[in-house]
Amino acid sequence: MREFSFRAGPGLAVRSWAIRQGHLMRKGASQALKLTTVSKARWQDVSYRGTQSAWLILYTPTETLRLEWSEGGESRTIFLELVREISLELARLKPGFTVSLDTSDPARRALFILSACLCLTGLVIAVSALIGALSEARTIWLGLSALLSVSTGALAWRYRPSLSGQAVPAEQFAELMIGLGAPVQTPEKQTGKAE
Repeated sequence: MREFSFRAGPGLAVRSWAIRQGHLMRKGASQALKLTTVSKARWQDVSYRGTQSAWLILYTPTETLRLEWSEGGESRTIFLELVREISLELARLKPGFTVSLDTSDPARRALFILSACLCLTGLVIAVSALIGALSEARTIWLGLSALLSVSTGALAWRYRPSLSGQAVPAEQFAELMIGLGAPVQTPEKQTGKAE
């Protein structure tokens, strides 16, 4: 059994995780997550104002487990290595399992509604300019409304509710973790602890 210990963020205690016989266990927790019960997994990686945060969210019929790391936390590589190992285990236990790389459903709906409203606003401005309600500087109004409609229309199309998030096979997702900095584990190098 391999243990992965890291601090998820500033001021948080070091947590230790392990994967054993198809279960994800947290040291000190009363029960383990049986990975065969995971129905969906979502990866989110966000950079905002120079701060990075990342989450792997595992959904089962009865619970949601969120593994996270934020800048200021220690051992990003160990976190990414844990995520990689979970992905490989899911691929082994559930062939064909995929990991979603997109925003959450509520965020997707909010972005769609906001961008669709802005797109419609741009269209209303364009129609008003064409019928003469905005006669002064008509070309400026038409240009601005076209820019607004096209840019927000593209955003609305990107986040439309009928489009499911981008998903990749768990094996491919594990390779993405290497690209983000997870070390490739060799059999003789089986430690994963951080102070």
